[in-house]
Amino acid sequence: RKIDDLGNLWAKKHDGLPLPLGTNAISRRFENETIGELVELYRKSIKYAFENRRETLKKAIDSANPGMDIDAGEKYIKMFVNERALDLDEPVIRGIRIMYDEAHKKGLCQKMREDEYLFTF
Repeated sequence: RKIDDLGNLWAKKHDGLPLPLGTNAISRRFENETIGELVELYRKSIKYAFENRRETLKKAIDSANPGMDIDAGEKYIKMFVNERALDLDEPVIRGIRIMYDEAHKKGLCQKMREDEYLFTF
């Protein structure tokens, strides 16, 4: 039984912004060149998954939930890995910054500095 919808609660609280469900972080100790190389690897990985959807979907299902129907897996994965994973638009970036601000206020992470970048893949 569904009690509530976290995405809807977030959207109501934050003027319709998408709920950030995950992120990739790169340590601040790396040089900009290394960060750029890591971002490119992330980008290539996501693009490969999109271009080889069925193959990567099958591998993900086999490792996470063997026996799951591939169409059900596709529906589930599309909620989390979609076009926004490659192109962080302004609403996504605002949502991420709000999420970090709220986590920082609760003592869960360091404050996100204004000079930190959110990379689009």
